Parts: sequence; C-alpha cells; structure tokens
Amino acid sequence: MKIELKDGTIIASGAISNIKMKKIGEKQTPLAEFSIIYGKGENGENLFYNAKCFKPLFDVVATIPKGKSVFVAGKKETREYNGKEYASIMIDFITVSNGFGEIVNKYEKIETKAEEKVIEKKETIALDDDNLPF
Repeated sequence: MKIELKDGTIIASGAISNIKMKKIGEKQTPLAEFSIIYGKGENGENLFYNAKCFKPLFDVVATIPKGKSVFVAGKKETREYNGKEYASIMIDFITVSNGFGEIVNKYEKIETKAEEKVIEKKETIALDDDNLPF
C-alpha cells in the first residue's frame, strides 16, 4: 500500500529485496538501497519503489533480512530513464514487522543541530483494525 502526502510518501510493504550497500561521492558516504513492493499493476505486475537511506538509518537498514515486512515514510524522488519514470523514497522512518501483525522495531531519524541519531524503540504492538498505522 502507498499513500502520497504533500510532504512525503508512506509505504506499507509485504516484502523487501536484498539490501544493497555502497559508498558514493568523494567522501564515500554509505548508502543503503532496497526495493519495496507496494502493490500490483493493471496487468498483475509488481509495483515497487527503490528505498534508500544514509546514516544514521543506514546501520539499521543494513540488518533487515530479505522478505521482511516494513512500513516506511520519507520523501519521494522520481527520475526518468529511457522514457520511463522511476520512483524512489528517501527513508526518514522505518518500522520492521515480524509478518504476523506485530511491529517488532521502530526506527526514526532525529536531526539535531549537533548530530543525527537513530532512536530505536523496541516494543511489540499487536495490530488490529483499531491501531493500524494507516
């Protein structure tokens, strides 16, 4: 599921791909990327976003195994290549689910003047219709 908002995008996904980690630019800044399936197209093809993040969420995302369910929020970016538009999301918030309707970890990028840090809130939340995050 995907929700487009004025200031960003929210995606709830049933599966993610393997995490690709690379370093970019002169400073060799770590970047983590993975694909998020968020629905089916008109012809039954998977629709997906390329998700990416830098530090401090890089360290968190690098540990998420392929196939995990995630809920991400961030800024949508688009680019065109060979006449086709591709969408990606720069992650500001990610929640990892165990796939059984329970959120097991929540991670949020907090920006301060002095530093960026990741807040990890470890809790188990049973999901039902009354407390879904969307």
